[in-house]
Amino acid sequence: MKPTGALYITITLCASLFLFSCTSSVRFASDVRHNTVKKTSHSQKKDRKTVKPSDIEETNCIVKNAKLWLGTPYKYGGESKSGADCSGFVQSVFSSCGIDLPRTAAQQWDFVQRIARSSLIAGDLVFFKSGAHINHVGIFVGDNLIIHASTSQGVIIQDLDNLYLSRRIAGFGRVKQ
Repeated sequence: MKPTGALYITITLCASLFLFSCTSSVRFASDVRHNTVKKTSHSQKKDRKTVKPSDIEETNCIVKNAKLWLGTPYKYGGESKSGADCSGFVQSVFSSCGIDLPRTAAQQWDFVQRIARSSLIAGDLVFFKSGAHINHVGIFVGDNLIIHASTSQGVIIQDLDNLYLSRRIAGFGRVKQ
């Protein structure tokens, strides 16, 4: 059954309002993965060998602490385990590892060193946009997965190849040391 013109417009308006209701602006919720474990490919192992030991310790802290937030509900402006938005979640995770980040996704984008997707390692940040504006951020956890605060499901793990996510990727960043 196809929606009528009025119903279609109503659905479209509701979806648009929902998408622009937070700093993440985009509904990130499908293809959720929890506790997913994949074998690391040979090329990923090779890339990891070039990382300094101190970087690995920070990365382990970031990923470990980020996973503790799984299931935290989404709350616009929130930055605690009782409710967090995307950038509040990222800022809090990094803070728990002794790394200070700015508060918003756009500020975090300006703060990081840009890197290529092929250079991603666990603990790097993945940024998303709506139009020309950075409005969502997540933490890369390896194996093409990010952990982020979904507007509909709270803190979840998702695959970057998810069609919805992949169309909105703005870029990748590593926190400057």
